[in-house]
Amino acid sequence: PDDYYWHQLQGLQVHATSAQGEPVVLGTIKEMLETGANDVMVVQGDKDSIDQRERLIPYLPGRVVTAVDVQAGTMQVDWDPEF
Repeated sequence: PDDYYWHQLQGLQVHATSAQGEPVVLGTIKEMLETGANDVMVVQGDKDSIDQRERLIPYLPGRVVTAVDVQAGTMQVDWDPEF
């Protein structure tokens, strides 16, 4: 139940929490990259996000990725929006 194919993750909107404790949208998962250590999500800022930056966020369930809701089209991450 907690395993996903990459195509299921692409297009999900990525949410985080700001330093002030406010929910923020970081962008949408544009693609996934395979690296030696772990997979990496390429998150592109969009019209709903806090900025238009592209972020590379490691796909580490339970550590960085705290929740995935494919039906709602969202992912919650523990990631500093300033990084």
